[in-house]
Parts: sequence; C-alpha cells; structure tokens
Amino acid sequence: MTLNTTRARVVFAVLLLAAYVSVTVGAARNQRPRTDEGYFASPALNLITSGSMGTPILENGPHMEGIRERTYWMPPLHMLAQAAWYKAVGFSLVSMRLLSLVWGLVLLAAVYVLVNTISRDETAALLAAGVVAVDYNFLLCAASGRMDVMSAALGFSGLAAYLALRERRFKLALVTGNALVCAAGLTHPVGGYLAFAGIAFLVLYYDWRRLRPGYLALAAVPYLAGGAAWGMYILEDPAAFMSQFGTNAKMDNRLSGLTSPLMGIYREITSRYFVAFGLGPHSEGNYGPIWAKSVVLLLYAAGVAGAVSNRAIRKDKGCRALMWLLAIYFLLLSVFDAQKAYYYLPHVVPFYAALLVIWLRWNAERRRLPMWVAAGIAVILVAVGVGGTAFRNRINSYQASYVPLIQFLQKNAQPEGSVILGPASLGFGLGFPPTFVDDVRLGYLSGRRPDYIVVSAEYQWVFNDYRKSQPEFYRFIQHRLTKEYEKLYDRAGWQVYRRKEY
Repeated sequence: MTLNTTRARVVFAVLLLAAYVSVTVGAARNQRPRTDEGYFASPALNLITSGSMGTPILENGPHMEGIRERTYWMPPLHMLAQAAWYKAVGFSLVSMRLLSLVWGLVLLAAVYVLVNTISRDETAALLAAGVVAVDYNFLLCAASGRMDVMSAALGFSGLAAYLALRERRFKLALVTGNALVCAAGLTHPVGGYLAFAGIAFLVLYYDWRRLRPGYLALAAVPYLAGGAAWGMYILEDPAAFMSQFGTNAKMDNRLSGLTSPLMGIYREITSRYFVAFGLGPHSEGNYGPIWAKSVVLLLYAAGVAGAVSNRAIRKDKGCRALMWLLAIYFLLLSVFDAQKAYYYLPHVVPFYAALLVIWLRWNAERRRLPMWVAAGIAVILVAVGVGGTAFRNRINSYQASYVPLIQFLQKNAQPEGSVILGPASLGFGLGFPPTFVDDVRLGYLSGRRPDYIVVSAEYQWVFNDYRKSQPEFYRFIQHRLTKEYEKLYDRAGWQVYRRKEY
C-alpha cells in the first residue's frame, strides 16, 4: 500500500485504468439496453437528425405535454453532450455508453485531486480512486447510457477545483468550482443539489473568514448564467415544462423523506444499499453469487466506522471534511430521493473509498495492519467489482435475449411500417423509426391501437404496480393483451403480441 515511487504509482494507475476500461467496454457491448437509455438517447438523436430536442418515441399527454416537440423532464446538458458526441463518433448503443465511460475517467481524476488536496497524500489519493474504479455499482453506471456518472464527475470536479485553487486564487476557485457544480445540476438535479451542498460546505468549512458579499455574488454568476440558458429553452413552452418536469419530480413520491426523515434513512440503507450490494429483494438473478457484493459494503462501513472512531484521523481537518461531506450527501439522498436507485451511488462511493483507504493506511503505517490483510482487502475489492462485472459480461444478455427479439421483429413485424409499441430500449435495435412508440399504458390514454406490442420485464413490473395503484389501467392492459392481441413470441422475459384482425 506504499506506492512510494513515481514509477510504482504510474504502473498502478495504468493497470487500474486498463481494468476499468476493459470491463466497462465489455459491459457496454454485452448488456442489453435499458428502457431509460432509450428515453435519454431519443432527444439527442432527434436533435442531430431533425434539429428538435423532442422525444418522439413518447406520447404527448396530460403528464408529458409537448414531449414530442421539446424534452423538459430532465435538464438538457446530458442530451446536448450526447448530440455533440454522436456528431463526433456516430450513434449506437455502445457509443452512447462510451460517453459515460469517458466521464467515469473524469470522475476518477477528480477523486484523485480531491483526496490528494485534502490529505496531501498521493498514495491515498491514488488508492481511493482505485477503489472507486473497481466498485461494482460504479462500473455498471459507467457502462450505462444514463447521465449519472457525467453529473457525478462534474460535481466532484467542482469540489476538486475549489480545493485545488482556493489557497492561491480564491476568486477563480469560487467561479470554477461553482460553474462545474452548476453543470452537474444541469445534467441531473440529484447531482446538482448534492454538489451544491458539498461546495457550500467546503467554502464555509475552510474559508468562511474570507467571504465577502462580492465573493458570494461572484459565486452566483455561474448559476445565473446556467439558469438563464436553460430558462431560454423553457420559455419556448413553459406549460410543457411544468407538465414534464413536475411529473418527473413527483414520480415515486421522491420527496416523501421530508415528512419522515427517519424512515428515509431506514429506506436509504435497506432499499438502496442492501439492494445495490446484493442483500435486497431484487438481488436475485443469474449473475452468480451477487451476495458477495455485501462484503464490499461491510468494508465501506468498517472504513467509515474506523475513521470516525479514530481520534487521530478525526483531528485531521481534511479527514473531518470527508466525513462531513459523506454525512451531508447521505442525509440529502435519504430525505430528497425516495426512489433509492443504485445509479446514484457514484455520488457517494468516492467518500466511502477515501475514508476506507485513509483508515487502512493509518493502521498499516503503524504496523497495526498486516500486509496480508491489506492484500486480501485489495483482492476482495477487485474480485467483486472487476470479477463480478466480467462474469456478468460473459452472460451477454445483449446477444442472449435482445438480439433474438430484434431479429424476430425485423422478420415478422410485417408489413413494413407497422406501428410497434414497446419499451424505449427497442429503439437501439429498430433504429428509432417514426412508427415506434413507448407507452406502458398500451394506448389507454392515446387511443392508439398499434400493430404489435412488445412487453418486457420492466413493463411487467409496471403492470403489477398498476394492479394496486391504477386498477383501471391494469384491467385495460389485461383485456388488450388477452382479447385484442395474440402472443407470437415469449423468450427471455420478452413477449411480442400482434393485433387480431376482426
């Protein structure tokens, strides 16, 4: 764990990046697309092909007014980044995911700078970035077309930039750090409010005596500029913005933690961490012994507990800053995100990694930690993260389940130009044609009667939820699939239905 020479650190970094890139590229190629990847790809692809940032695969409706003309349910920066990326490298599922891989590299660099600046320990910084690079959940996110890694990378870059510049060029630190934090929020709201709270804490923690009204005004400039830019787009159709963004904000009762913070914390642990680390009710599957991920969760918990309970570590101002940042991020996610999805973990995993490394190094330097224990921990982290992802890649759900479905549709969805309704993930295989639409209510609101309906496991999950929450939708869906359509295909969680002719 010393890595006390430049050559050793360079070799370690190269090996680490090679492992990260290889397994992430493998996951980008071998994992079947997710529905939300289709949602996020459609407006960017539409922008470079038609000049409109609408999402034409979704239906206009009372909850998503104007969605086919303009996309407002998420901030625009990830869509704009995608459009520029597709212009440069071309559009495909893999190229969409490689954009996240690149942002993952930015995140790792930001973690290194942040930890190195706080701890003045290059080895700790490199090891912390290494722990993040082999984290199973981070690797899955870095191989996904979602915007979470981009948002986390911009947020951590903002914190790192502020810390790296604050002593010599305080004004530049305020502007640069807050500009990157603003960009994180324009990529995803969760990354925005977490990073804003993080940089606000760092400014007060390190430099509250230096603050002046002029400095605060300077820090506000990036937010005013970013808000104005997004505001100009919003003003093109304010009613559509209120419909789309409001619907997304209310989805899954995201802010329910405000009324019950303790329940929010409980669910943060049981619904996010337990599930993401192989202990929850949704952790079954054919991906091997995924309960092994819980060992990494135990290591993170031990690192935090060990660092917090160690007086010498607590006395270090930089280490205390990391502890406070983790506490702030954890509490904000507990209260402001009832969805509890694993893909927000890249926003907090770097803090767990940093505290684990700092605690282990403190013990190793005082010979309280045998080298074989440190080596064993390293092997566990790599085996679970890199090995687990590689094992998942070998299953190759893209070739095993997705490709046969697309081939069936291309051969049997006749005549050409037939309307196909199904999850947005089909767009990558079908080419996002104008005759394809995603509508999980199967035409209940739109009145559309497509020629073919494709049902995925994700659709089935929503159908089951409708049984209790929206029984009228559920009854309509069941009648449509059993009485109005006939099943043609049923394989690997996919079903294809053709409309009956009367």
